[in-house]
Amino acid sequence: MSIKKRFIIASILAFVLPLVLIFLVSVGVGAAAVINAPQELTDKIFFRMSEIDRDIAEESVRPGGTFFKYIMIWLVAVFAILVGTLFGTVFFLSRRIVPPLSELKKAAEKITEGNLDFEVLHSNVAEVNELCVAFDDMRKRLKASVNERLVSERERNQMMANISHDLRTPITSIKGYVEGLRDGVAATEEMRDKYLNTIYIKASAMEKMVEQMSDLSELELGKMRFDFKVEDGGGFVEDILDEFRSDLDDETTLDYSPPIGRIKLVMDREKLRRVFANILGNAVKYREKGRPLKIGVTAEIKDRGLYVIVRDNGKGIPQEDINRVFDTFYRSDPARSEVKGHGLGLAISKQIVERHHGKIWLKSEENIGTEVYIYLPEYKEEHKV
Repeated sequence: MSIKKRFIIASILAFVLPLVLIFLVSVGVGAAAVINAPQELTDKIFFRMSEIDRDIAEESVRPGGTFFKYIMIWLVAVFAILVGTLFGTVFFLSRRIVPPLSELKKAAEKITEGNLDFEVLHSNVAEVNELCVAFDDMRKRLKASVNERLVSERERNQMMANISHDLRTPITSIKGYVEGLRDGVAATEEMRDKYLNTIYIKASAMEKMVEQMSDLSELELGKMRFDFKVEDGGGFVEDILDEFRSDLDDETTLDYSPPIGRIKLVMDREKLRRVFANILGNAVKYREKGRPLKIGVTAEIKDRGLYVIVRDNGKGIPQEDINRVFDTFYRSDPARSEVKGHGLGLAISKQIVERHHGKIWLKSEENIGTEVYIYLPEYKEEHKV
């Protein structure tokens, strides 16, 4: 029941109930006064009202008079009825409104203390109940936000630990090879070339990792600059694949099904090249040992855009990891794979695609393979680049 209805009911009761009670008290006190009055006065009251003179009437209601105590009883009763009705009305309303408000106050104090593991009780007063529901919804959202922040902090801390470990390893290796060169361990030209080549490879891996961290930071802060231009979508994909083919070994095949027709896309060619390079690189990186790698790329024009699907027959992704592979800093269980990663490539790819107003998602099955879907919207002449 709403507060408005409760106030209406309380107001009606506060008006009607005292009238009824006062009427009953008046009848009762009047009857008692008449019964206990002298017979002569009673006869005059009921049978010969004209014979009651003013002096008799005044004498009856004065202190010590016949009806004085009954008048006082009536006044006290009326006062008690009015006061009781007032307090009853206040009690009726406060009993329904004050407890849930007190609960909300306690809930606010708990939230201030950082305690979010409780439930705000509901009320049978409509307006107060709406407030309770809204307050509890706020608590749930706040708790979810805190949990997400804690999870994010744990993942970032884990990521920083992984990066520290992954940086420490090549740094230690580089220092070892440099010391070998300084101490003359690499006595021959061939060994010196081997040492220098190893140092270069380790330094390049570190440089790539630092670049990924920098790119991710710029993307998250919205500071990365994009050089958008209108390009042919099918031609762009074909150029990327031609560039990638030169790095494939003899046990890897790459098939491409181009789109039927031409479609214009607004893109930063270099940024999208990195997206496809990361996806194709993952296909090679996570190939199944002992099985020739097959990569199939299909481009299709539909839904006012270009769909590009990259399929492989590699190791696949565990079902519990599929919904998280695009999360920043996420790494799957290293015990499942010997391949090292930092959980940045797909996170960066997702943000780049979204900056192109596109979408990226995947389907995968362990030991079967992975399908990565990329959708990029078509350029319209009325749109500015």
